[in-house]
Amino acid sequence: MSLVTAISYFVQESWAYFITFVWPRIIDIVTTPIHHKQALWLMVPLLISTILMQLYFGRNKDEELGWNTAYGNSIALIYISISLLKIIYDQYGYGFWDNLTPELTSKIIFIGIIMFQAFLLAFLDLFHFLPKRFSFFISSLPSVFVIALITIVVVHSDIPLDRVTLLAAFCLFFASIVLFAFFRWLVPPSQTARAYLEHRHELHQTERQLKQLEHHKKIEDMETQVKQAVDGAVHKLEQPLVKIGNFFKRP
Repeated sequence: MSLVTAISYFVQESWAYFITFVWPRIIDIVTTPIHHKQALWLMVPLLISTILMQLYFGRNKDEELGWNTAYGNSIALIYISISLLKIIYDQYGYGFWDNLTPELTSKIIFIGIIMFQAFLLAFLDLFHFLPKRFSFFISSLPSVFVIALITIVVVHSDIPLDRVTLLAAFCLFFASIVLFAFFRWLVPPSQTARAYLEHRHELHQTERQLKQLEHHKKIEDMETQVKQAVDGAVHKLEQPLVKIGNFFKRP
C-alpha cells in the first residue's frame, strides 16, 4: 500500500467516523440547553457576555485581553462549576454520596476536574506563570464558553463522557475560536483602532524592507569577501610568476 493510498484511506475512515458518531454528538451538545431550562439559564448570560466581549475587541482591535480579564474569566468558570454542584445537590438531595451511581460519579468527577482546571488557571493568571499569549488564549471567553457548555450539558443530560464526547468538545472548541475570530473581523474598527492598524502595517512594511536591505548587505559583504580572497590568491600566484619572469630577463 502506497503512502497516498494510506493517507486517502485514513481520511475517508476519519470522515466516516466524524459523520457517523462525532457530528450527531455535536448536535446533541448544542441542542441540549434548549430542552433544559436550567442549562439555558446558565448558558444564555455566558453567551451574551461572550458576544459582547468579542464585539468590544472587534471594534477596539488595538487592545488585547489583559491579565485581570483572564483572571476574571477563570473565576467565572469557578462560579459555573459551583453552580453545577448545587444543581446536583438540588437534584439528588442531601446524602447523595451514599447512593452514587456510575453516571452520577462520572458527573461529579468531571465537575471536579473542571473546577480544578479553573482554580489552576486563576492561580497561573494571578502570578503570570504562563506566556501571555497562551494564557490569554486558554483564559479567553470563547474558551471558557466551550468548557462551560460541555460541563453544563454533561450535568443536565444523559450524554456519556466517552471518546466521542471529547472529540465533539475539541471540534466545538476550535469551531468557536474560528467563528468568534471571524465575528471580530467583521466588526468595523474604531478610528483609533484603524489608525493603530495602519501604523502597525507601516511598521511591518518597514521591518520587511530593513530585512531585505540586511539580506542584500550580507550578500554584498559575501561578494566583497570572495573578491578579496580571489584577489589575494591571484596576488600570491603572481609573485612567483613575476620572480620567474625577472629571472629570465637577467642578462
